[in-house]
Formats: sequence, structure tokens, C-alpha cells
Amino acid sequence: MGVVFTKLGYKNYSEIDAGIKGLFWVTALISILPLLLHQYGIDFASRQEMFPFDRVHEMSENEISDAHFFSLSGAFVHTLLECSAFIVAFFTVVLSFTHFSIKRNSVTPIIGMALFMSGCMDAFHTLAADHLIDATSPNTDLIPFTWAICRTFNSAIMIAGACIVMAHHKPATGRAPGLALVLITSLGFGVAAWSIIHYCATVAVLPQTMFPDNTITRPWDMISLILFLLAGTLVFPKFHKYNQNLFSASIWISIIPQVATQAHMAFGSTELFDDHFNIAHFLKIIAYLIPCAGLLLDYVRIHKHELQMRRIEETAKIKAIKLNKEISEAHAGALIIARDAEAAKKQAENLAAELEHSNQELEQFAYIASHDLKAPLRGINNLAKWVEEDLKGVMGEETKGNMALLRQRVTRLESLLDDLLAYSKVGHNDDNSVLVDCKEMLNGIVYLYDDLDIVLKVNIHPNLPTFFTKKRALELVFRNLINNAIKHHDLTEINLDISVQNKDEYYIFSVKDDGPGIAPEYQERIFEMFKTLRPRDEVEGSGMGLAIIKKLIELQDGNIWIDSQAGIRGANFSFHWKLK
Repeated sequence: MGVVFTKLGYKNYSEIDAGIKGLFWVTALISILPLLLHQYGIDFASRQEMFPFDRVHEMSENEISDAHFFSLSGAFVHTLLECSAFIVAFFTVVLSFTHFSIKRNSVTPIIGMALFMSGCMDAFHTLAADHLIDATSPNTDLIPFTWAICRTFNSAIMIAGACIVMAHHKPATGRAPGLALVLITSLGFGVAAWSIIHYCATVAVLPQTMFPDNTITRPWDMISLILFLLAGTLVFPKFHKYNQNLFSASIWISIIPQVATQAHMAFGSTELFDDHFNIAHFLKIIAYLIPCAGLLLDYVRIHKHELQMRRIEETAKIKAIKLNKEISEAHAGALIIARDAEAAKKQAENLAAELEHSNQELEQFAYIASHDLKAPLRGINNLAKWVEEDLKGVMGEETKGNMALLRQRVTRLESLLDDLLAYSKVGHNDDNSVLVDCKEMLNGIVYLYDDLDIVLKVNIHPNLPTFFTKKRALELVFRNLINNAIKHHDLTEINLDISVQNKDEYYIFSVKDDGPGIAPEYQERIFEMFKTLRPRDEVEGSGMGLAIIKKLIELQDGNIWIDSQAGIRGANFSFHWKLK
């Protein structure tokens, strides 16, 4: 089985269409089954009774009529089988042209017409045998001869049809012969069939075709047997390679009952209407039916394919509708997002404009505070000095103290205005990044406090970095932290420890002192504007230093925090500073 189908172009049995495999096995079983049943004693012959001419005068009319029917039972069975074969051939050619109208493949009508012309020959064979058309030869010669001629014509015309298709087939393009060739071929088949029919009907003496005593009882049937074998082994496998479909496979499979038919006639049939005669006529119907079944299977396949494509199209339409809906929803959502984004952009522009306006007002206020407010303060300070000079010999100690306190308050207010101006300008000045040596910068800051009446000891760790940064901002942070530690220290000897750690994209600087500790509840408050933990009469200051530091550090995307405890000496201020 595998070798046979390999010749048809299949790599293995599993690749073969299920319909072809089923058709093959059913055909093989039907072709073998009559022979097996015959071997088991089942008789398929038409048992005819000779007409009782010697008893006609004793028989009634009904008995005479029945005797005629009994004597013609073999002819009736023969006519029924041949008519069935013709009807199958007729439906096959109808289906082949219908198949051509659907798939525009002219292979099927050419082979279908070959089968139909074979069926027409079978019809002539039947009509001549039943004397429904004029024929000059007796049935004993006419039936076996016309059978042999019809079978030879059948095998030859099938081979001719397959060869015509292959000769006009274009393997490179896959193009099959056109409708014109179908019509020309059909006309040629029809002329050949009519010529044979005319010859058989008009010749008075036909050749003898039956030799009951020989091994080959019907030698003329060997011609069609050999042709069918050649077709099954050489022609139709190649034909199927050119046209790999169910119809071409069914044509090849039909060779099985065709060969079985000829084997029964050539080697078994010794007289009209015997076992092998009837089996052969039955198997011929099967041989005609197989291509018809192949066409029907192809129709089923086409219908299934159309249903599948229709389901795919419907599924695709549903998915397309769903996708369009999702796209529409997404588009609507995108419009909403775009509208919201536009509104947010406009709001951001408004806020930016308001912020710019606020900054301008703040800068204007800082300017006024720096110039317009300082002028009267300086005047108040000068007036206080003049009053002291005028009343130098008259003022008492209490008055002198009040005048000193007045000048002190004026000085504090001037300092407060200076710090407020400095806070407002944080982030607005042009401070480009330069290479900063932190150790050198800190030594310069510490040097500024050498003239004070304190002992300042500063431990600067050796691992302090040199890197590119905004020097004025970093210097202002360190100066305020050191100044804050000195200002709020309660002793004259002050110890500071300045260190650094490298973490990810930041340096973590620490300025640690040994002054009074700061309770946790006040550690956030000290970074607010104008906030001091001690009265300003005890420690002179504006309360802006740490607020300026916090703002500078936050502009570097960093933060500042304090590690200290009430009752424990020392406060450690730590802050992040970007590497670049």
C-alpha cells in the first residue's frame, strides 16, 4: 500500500487524504468480495429456463407470458446492470461539468466525457443485445463482441483523456487545458464512439470472441485488461501527480474494479449471463461509480473549505468590529487625554507665569528691603549716635543702655534684611559648576574665624573630594553650618568634625559639633524661616541661616537632617550633595 501511494507523489501513508484512503479500501473490498463469495458457493448466474415449446398448447396465456419472462431473465439482469452503468456515467459527466463551473479545472470534464462515451457504448451494447436497435448479428456473437469492443474503447479513451490532459498541462504555471480543448476532445470521443457503434450494428458477421474450452475464455477481453493494467501502473499515477486531487485519485482507484472486471470475463466467463459475466457487469458499475464518488468527495471538501472560510471570515469580521470598537474607544480616550494634557499644559503655563510673577514680586520686595528699608534704618542708627553725643554728659546709665539696645535692634533688623535678600536670591544667581577642592575651601572658611575670642578646632577628614559643582552654593552651606555651630555653642573651645561618604550619585557631607544637643521635637523647626531656639538677646541672629541652607540643598535634589539628642552634647548636621 505504501509503495503504491508513493508512486502517486505522497511521502508516506499518513499524508494521504482520509477520503482517498477510505475510497481505496472500500473499492478493494468490493472488488474482491464477489470472488470470495463465489468460492464459498454463492451463485451469481442468471438461471434461465428454456421456453417450453412442446407444452405451449397445454399452457394458459399467463403461463406462456411467465415462461417468456423466465427465459429472458438473464437478458433482464444484463439490461439492468448495463443501464445502471450508463446512468452512473451520465451523472459523472454532469458532476464533472458542474465541478468545472466551480473550480474552472478542465481536467474533470475531459475525463468525465471519456467515461460518458464509454457509457454510451455500454448503452449501445445493451440496446443491441435487447434488439431495441437494428443489428444484423445474432446475440451470441453481438453481446460478447460489443462488450469486448466497449471495454477496449473504455480503457483506450480513458488513457487518451489522461494523456491529453498531461500533454497540455503546464507544470511551471499549474495551468490546465482550457474549455476549447474540452469541446474538441469531447467531439473526438463522440465521433470514435459513433463509428464503432455503426460498424457493430451494420456488420452481418462478427468475429468469434468466446472460447469456453480454453484457459482464456475471452481472448478479446485481454486487450482491455492489458490496457487497464498499463493505465493503473504507468498512466494514472503520473496523471495524479499532475493533478493531485480527489478526482484524479479516484480515477486511479477505479482501475481496481476495471482490472477485476476484465479478469472475470477473460478467465472465467464461458457463456452469457453466467457467474463471472454478471460479476463483471456489476464491477463495471463500481468502476464507473468510483470517479463519481471522487467528485462527490471533492464537493464535500470544497463545501467544508467554504464553511471554514466563512467561519474564518465571520470570526475576522467579529474581531474587526471588536478591534474597531476598541480603536474608537482608544481614540476617544486619547482625545480626552490630549484634552486633559492640553488643559494641564495650559494650567502649568499659568502656574509658571504666576510663579514668575511671584518671583519678580519677591525680587522687587528684596530690592526694596535691601535699599528702601535700610535707608531709614541707617538714619535711625545715626540719630541714635547724635542723641548720645548731644546728651553725653547728661544721660544716665539706664538711658545709655537703652540707646545701645536701640542700635543693637537696628543692626539686627539690617542683618535680617540682608539674610532675607540672600534667601530670595537662592537659585536665581548665575552659579556655574567649577572644580572644587572641598578641603581647600573649608580651610579658607575656618581661617575667617581666627580673629574671634574662641578656640576653634576643626578636624577635616582627608577623604573630602575634589569634584565639579556649584562652588558658591556649597561654600554658603558650609559657612552657615560652621557659623551656626559657633554661634549656638555655650563654650569658648569649639570642636568640629567634617567628613564625607560616597553613596550612589550623591556625597553625604557631615558637620558635627560638640555644642548643646537639640531635642527631636525642635529638629524640624530650626530649618524654618525666622526660627531660633534661644532668645535673640542671648544669641544675635535672624533665624534665616538654616532656612537658606535647606533651600540650597533642595535645589541640588538633596535633603538635610540632624542627629542629636536633648541632654547629650553634640549635633551632627548631614546633607546630600550631587556628584555632578
